[in-house]
Amino acid sequence: WYRYTIPDTAGGQVRMAFTDGGSAWDNNGGQGKDYRVSGGSVAVAGGQMITDVTPNCAATNK
Repeated sequence: WYRYTIPDTAGGQVRMAFTDGGSAWDNNGGQGKDYRVSGGSVAVAGGQMITDVTPNCAATNK
C-alpha cells in the first residue's frame, strides 16, 4: 500500500491514476476514465474503489 496526502479539496473530487514508473498504468479501464474519488480516505485494489476506509496495513509515503 502507498499513501499520498492531498490538500483539502473542500469536498471536490480528485482524479487518480497509478503507474509502476514504467509503461504499466491503472487508470480505471481506459484513457480519460481515471478514478474519481472524494472523502477522507480511499483504497483502490483490483479496479475497485473503497471510500472512507483506512487499509489495515503499513503505508509508505513515496
